[in-house]
Amino acid sequence: FLARLSAGPEISNVLALRHNLTCKAVRDIWNMRTWQKVTCKHWTQQDQQKILGKLLCCSCKESGHGFGLLQTAPCEACTRKTDDVLQMCRKAR
Repeated sequence: FLARLSAGPEISNVLALRHNLTCKAVRDIWNMRTWQKVTCKHWTQQDQQKILGKLLCCSCKESGHGFGLLQTAPCEACTRKTDDVLQMCRKAR
């Protein structure tokens, strides 16, 4: 996961071959679409905000709730989802 910070496109090929994965699987890990429980301990603050922002519903995103400009609480469903991710990350560290 940490290799993504200094990685060019060719490094995903090298890692994929080394770990018997596809290049897409490596990029999915880097983009936090998969392996979240394993990689969250390496997330930067920016990574965490990115993944939490993806969990917000359209209404909360449009209203700027949670991680946008307003910094107000998102709806109950979004709060549950984001709290679950934050709890997972705390346990991983």
